[in-house]
Amino acid sequence: MTANSSFYDKILVFLKYALPLVAVMMFVYHMTYTQNILQMSTQHQATHLLLGATLTFWTVILQLLQQERRKPLLLVLLTVVWLAGIVAAGYIEIFAASIEARQGFGNTTDLIMGSLLILMIWVGCWYSFGPVLTILSVAAAAYFFMGHLIPGYLGHGYIPPKNVMSFLALGFSGVFGDYMMASADYIFLYMVFGALLAASGGERFFVGLGRMVSRVIAGGSGQTAVVSSGLLGMVTGVAVAEVGITGSFTIPAMKKEGYSAEEAGAIESVAATGGQIMPPVMGIAAFLMAILVGVPYIEICKAALLSAILYYIAAVLGVRALALKRNITGALKEAGLGLPPVSGREMLRLSPIFIIPLGLMIYLLLLRYSVMFVAFWAIVTVLVLSLAQKITRKSPKEYVAAITKGATWGGQIAIASGTIGILAKALITTGLVAKVGMIFETVSFGVPLIYAFWVMVFAILLGCGAPTLAAYALVAAVMGPSMVNYLGISMMQGHMFMQYFAIISAITPPVAAACMAACKISGGDYIRTGIEASKLGIGLFLVPYFFIHDPALLLAPGSTLQQIVFIFLLALIDIWLLAAAVQGYALTRLTLWERAVYGAGAVLLVLYVVTGRGTWTTAVVAGIGIMIFMTVRELVKRKRIRAAS
Repeated sequence: MTANSSFYDKILVFLKYALPLVAVMMFVYHMTYTQNILQMSTQHQATHLLLGATLTFWTVILQLLQQERRKPLLLVLLTVVWLAGIVAAGYIEIFAASIEARQGFGNTTDLIMGSLLILMIWVGCWYSFGPVLTILSVAAAAYFFMGHLIPGYLGHGYIPPKNVMSFLALGFSGVFGDYMMASADYIFLYMVFGALLAASGGERFFVGLGRMVSRVIAGGSGQTAVVSSGLLGMVTGVAVAEVGITGSFTIPAMKKEGYSAEEAGAIESVAATGGQIMPPVMGIAAFLMAILVGVPYIEICKAALLSAILYYIAAVLGVRALALKRNITGALKEAGLGLPPVSGREMLRLSPIFIIPLGLMIYLLLLRYSVMFVAFWAIVTVLVLSLAQKITRKSPKEYVAAITKGATWGGQIAIASGTIGILAKALITTGLVAKVGMIFETVSFGVPLIYAFWVMVFAILLGCGAPTLAAYALVAAVMGPSMVNYLGISMMQGHMFMQYFAIISAITPPVAAACMAACKISGGDYIRTGIEASKLGIGLFLVPYFFIHDPALLLAPGSTLQQIVFIFLLALIDIWLLAAAVQGYALTRLTLWERAVYGAGAVLLVLYVVTGRGTWTTAVVAGIGIMIFMTVRELVKRKRIRAAS
C-alpha cells in the first residue's frame, strides 16, 4: 500500500464518521432554532449555508475517494474551494450587522469574500445538480457585471463591481434572501422529516397500501408504484429521491408482471413526480411559493389539493389502461414480484407512523402555526411513535443514517438556493426581467392563452436542466409579474401554473430527470421512457389551464361548492377523454376512429374552459355527450366481447 493510498483511506474513514456528525449538528441546530431564535436572519442563513455546503462538499469528496481512480488535484481543489467558502460564510456571520448596513455599497473585503462565497456555491451546485443551473447563474452574474457594455434594449447602466458583489453575495438579497430563507426556515427540516418517516416504517406502509389498491384496480404493481410513491411524495417532495426509494422494488416487480422496462420506469417517474404537488408537505418549491405569493403555507396546500387529486386519478387511470392493453391482471403475489410482503395486521400497526404525524401537521397548519413550528412537532411525533413499537423502532445508527440522508438533501438545496438567489438578483436588479416579459408579451400577439403557452414552455425548458425549485424560481422571477398582469389572474393562479409545469418537466423529454433516475433501475431506453411518461401523464398538461381560467379548482375564496364540483368534474372528464385517445383504451381496446372521437371530446371541453365559456356552451354539452355516448357504446361492446369469450 502506497503512502498516498494510506492517506486517502484515512480521509475516507474520517469522512464516514464526520459526515453523520455534521448532519446531526445541522439537524439539532435547526430544531433548536424553531424554538429559540438564536441569531438574526442573515446569520441564520449563513449558518445554514455553511453546514449545508460542508455536507455537500464532503459527500462529493467521499464519492470521489470511493472511486478506483482517485483524482488528487480535483480533491485538493474541492477542499480549497470549500475552505474558502467557509471563511467567507464565517466573515458574514461575524460582520453581518455592518454588511447589512452598507448593502449595495460594498468595500474591497466584501468583494473578495463575496467572490469566494459565490465560487463555493457554483462549484457545489455543479456537482449536486449538474451544469445547467450553474451556467445560467454564471451568465446572469456576468450580465450584472458587464451588461452595460451591451448596446440597445438589452443593456443596462454601469454598476461598480464592489456594489454588484454586495448585491449578489451579501445582505438581504442575492445569496441571502427569500430563496435561502425558504431553504433554512422551511425546506431543511421537512427533508429530514421525510427521511425519518420513510426509515421508521412509513415506506412499508406505503407499499402495503399500494398493494391493497392494486387488488381493486387493474394495474397490479403499477398501481402499487402510483400509491406508494404518491404517499412517500406527500412527506418528501423530492421526485428523483422517491424514484430511488420505491422504484428499487416497484420497477423490477412491474417488469416481472409484463410491463416493458420503459413503461415501468415511466409509471414510477409519473408517480414520484406528483408528490411535489400533493399536500401537506408537497415539494420544496411550494415553500418558496408561500413566500413569493405572500400567503400562509396552508393556503398553498389548499390551492394544490384538487389538482393533486386529479394528477393521481390521471396516473391511476393511465396505469389501468396500460395494464389492460398488456393483459396484466396483477395475479402474481408479492413473493413472486420481489415486493416486501405486508399483512393487514402489520398495516394496522404501521398506520400510526404515517397518519398521526400528517394529521398533526394539517391540524397545526390550519391553526396558522409557523411552518418551522409544525416541522419541529412533526419530527418529534415521528420519533416518539417510532420508538413506541418494536416494528418501527430502529437502532441509533439507523436514525443517524436517516437524518444524514435528509440533511444531505437539505444541504444540496441550500447550495441550489444560493445559486438561484444570484440568478434572480442579477435579472431583477438589471431590469432584464421586465424586458424579457415584454418580449414574451410581444410574441403572444395580445392573446392570453398564447402567453400562458410560452410560460409553460419556459418552465418545462428550465426544468430540463435544473431542479424544480430552480425552474420555478426562475420562471416566477422572469415571467411571474407579467403573467399575472397579462392574463388578469391572481398571484396564486399564476404561481401554481408555473410551479405545476416546473414539476412536470421531471417527466418531459428531452431531459426528464425522474425518468433518467428510473432508467438506471429499469435498464430501459431513456428517451422512450420519457415519451411513455408523457403519454401516461398527458391529461396532466390540461389541469393548469383549467385552474388559470377558473380559480374554483384552486378552492379560491368566494368559490361556491357548485363551481368547485363543476370544474373538478369537467377536468376529470377531460382527463379521461384525452387519456383514452392517447392510450387507446377506455373500457375496451379502442379503434383508430374511436380514439379520434375521444380526442375530439377532450378538445371541445378545453375550448369551453379556455375561451371564456359563454361562446362555447355548446362545446361542453357536446364534449360530455361524447363521453356518455362512447361509454354506453363501450359497455355494450365489452358485454359482447365477454359473451363471445
